[in-house]
Amino acid sequence: MKNYFREGSREPDNRRKISTDANCSCLELSKFTSIFYQTESHPATRTIVDGATAFSEGEPVSHEKGRCPETSGKGKVFDRWIQRYLDMKTPFVKTPLIGKEMKSHTEYLTFNLPTRMGFLNITPTIEEIVRKSGISEGLLLCNAMHITASIFINDDESGLHEDYKKWLEGLAPFDASPQRYSHNRTGEDNADAHMKRQIMGREVVVAVTKGKLDFGPWEQIFYGEFDGRRPKRVLVKVIGG
Repeated sequence: MKNYFREGSREPDNRRKISTDANCSCLELSKFTSIFYQTESHPATRTIVDGATAFSEGEPVSHEKGRCPETSGKGKVFDRWIQRYLDMKTPFVKTPLIGKEMKSHTEYLTFNLPTRMGFLNITPTIEEIVRKSGISEGLLLCNAMHITASIFINDDESGLHEDYKKWLEGLAPFDASPQRYSHNRTGEDNADAHMKRQIMGREVVVAVTKGKLDFGPWEQIFYGEFDGRRPKRVLVKVIGG
């Protein structure tokens, strides 16, 4: 019996051994591969032969990598099972970032809506920032930097926005008096705005693919204001290569 996991593996509970006698069968080997490679958290980049380097995509499986040398003639069976896993490609998605220097681009936007509650489509502004960043593959983060404002993604449809206002006002109606909201006993009058912000969210993260925001159908980015008539900042950061 030989342990085929690298010593000091971070998943000691998942260690398995392969029988090395003449009865070592294809079934045993298939069970081993299914146990060892059961999820994407256990990709074939893990070294399974003591002292060998890790697998890499497209690298042929050899006697030193991914086989059971002690099983006379059975190592080839093991090779085939490992190669079948490698051919699945799922854990080895190549991205254009490999070999490129990671970079980031940051901008701060300021919005001052004339109403207490309102929504503003900021998608064109964000798209221009992505273009200026020069990043073709990566992630965009956009978040409101005030606790009574939101950034969210949804449809740019005026009826939906009116529905949002009615829905939010029903959940957390504006009331400046301290009787309804304990927060207003501090001298504030915007407890409802904090709650509305909590519901609509602080930020969005959008994939950048080929230099553009990788949206689903009808998706747009909005700034949501719940205690307006004063300037508030929004952070936009693009990371990638």
